[in-house]
Amino acid sequence: MQDKIKENKDIDIVVVEPSACPTLTGGGFRYDFGDSPIISQLYADGLMRAVAYHQTEIFDAAVTFARSEGIVPAPESAHAIKCAIDTALECKKALIPKSF
Repeated sequence: MQDKIKENKDIDIVVVEPSACPTLTGGGFRYDFGDSPIISQLYADGLMRAVAYHQTEIFDAAVTFARSEGIVPAPESAHAIKCAIDTALECKKALIPKSF
């Protein structure tokens, strides 16, 4: 975040949350006892973006990760893994010519 703010670097910072109880992607900006207030402020200031995933999507990503890496992730980590998988697939789609 420091590089993004002080050096104006183009860095995509993503906050991932469950769609069942979204605090950033759903609702208005207000103090949230469950999250750090600084995260809410950075999101409100547009310095990071937020995505929400359904619980089954998170579980599927965790299973994929466990099968490929041999490590069972914690539920909180599985949210980030789902986002990383989706981001990688988007990048792959953008890089592969349409003729393939």
